[in-house]
This record gives sequence, structure tokens and C-alpha cells, in this order.
Amino acid sequence: MKNIRKLLNTLISINIILGLAVIALFVLLFTGLGDSANLSNISSGDSNKGSRVKSHSPEDSVISERIAVIKLDTLLAEYKLAQVMNENLIKRQKQAEANLQQKMSRFEKDYKNFQEKMRLGSFLSEASMQAQQQELMKQQQEIQELNQTLSMELAEEQERMTQGLYDSVLNHMPEINDGRFVLILGDAVGTNVLYSNDAMDITNEVVNFLNKKYEGRKEE
Repeated sequence: MKNIRKLLNTLISINIILGLAVIALFVLLFTGLGDSANLSNISSGDSNKGSRVKSHSPEDSVISERIAVIKLDTLLAEYKLAQVMNENLIKRQKQAEANLQQKMSRFEKDYKNFQEKMRLGSFLSEASMQAQQQELMKQQQEIQELNQTLSMELAEEQERMTQGLYDSVLNHMPEINDGRFVLILGDAVGTNVLYSNDAMDITNEVVNFLNKKYEGRKEE
């Protein structure tokens, strides 16, 4: 009996383990786990020039004017492809949670019936009681396995979505850049960008370009 109560307490606390941390994954891709140069070297032959400002010489000023910054959180929030992908992922998560909740509700109902029979002493035999107890144990195992499967599937879907967004942005960067910059940085929490001048921010330009391309593909 104690085992059954323990099972119920465990199952009540089960939920699909998935944080929709798309921004965090997106940042990791763009920064290469700490290297914020993944969007650099997108230029028209200037990739060998230094980009780290060591002094305030006129030459350094010219170089600094050829560095741009993209606010990744804003990009993800306003890029229509990212919005659609995120909505689809949330929809799948809700479906998975509903599936899991349905099985948990059935378990709780069966457990209450088992508990009531125990209280009334209405089991036909000890063997009958043990059989129903084993059935509850089986249900609990199935729910735990389903929770793990759904969590893994959603995590894989989240990873595919993030990679797709990354590829979509990166593939368009040469056209967006058009030889203007020697370095383009992705700025978000966790990146190496501590400060950037507003004049370096090309986020709106990038978002508008990507959304125009996205809308164009939808109309094809």
C-alpha cells in the first residue's frame, strides 16, 4: 500500500521536461560556445584585417565603423519564421502534455478505485488485490517512459528548429552584409559583447530583410 501511495505522489509531480530556451540555444550556435566570431569573416575579402581596437588611431576608427551588431533576442522575437517555428513547438508541447495528463488522470482514477476497495475490503482474494496493484505499477512505468519519450522528442524538435533558424540567418548574411562589414557580432546575454554603439546595430535591417525573404517564399 505504501508503494502505491509513493507511485501516486511521484506521478503527480511528473511533467514534460522541456524549457523553450530557444534564445539560449540560438546564442550558443552564434557564439560557438563562447566564440562570438561565428558571424564574422562575412566580408568581401577583408577577413584577414584585425578587428580588435587596441588604440584610438584613425585606422582603428575606420575598422570600428566596419563592425556591426545584431540583437539576437530582438531578431528571434520579430523574425516571422522564428515566430511560426516557436508557435508550432509550443503546440506540440501542449499536445504532448495533454497526452501525458490523460494517462495520469486514468492512473489516479484507478488508484482511487483500488484505495476504495482496500478500505471496504471488497477484493475477492489476496491474489486479486496483488494483480490490481501490479497493474498500477505497470501504468506508472508506462507513464514514466512516455514522459521520457515525449521530452526527448520535443528536445530534438527544439534543436532542429534552432539549427534551422541559425542556418536561415547565416545563409542570408553575405547578401545582407554586401561587403560592408569585416565583423558582425550576435549580441545577447551570454555573449562576449559588453558594449556596442547604437550606430553599429543593424538588427532592424536584418529583421526586415529576413521577413521580406520569408514572405516572398510564402507567396511562391
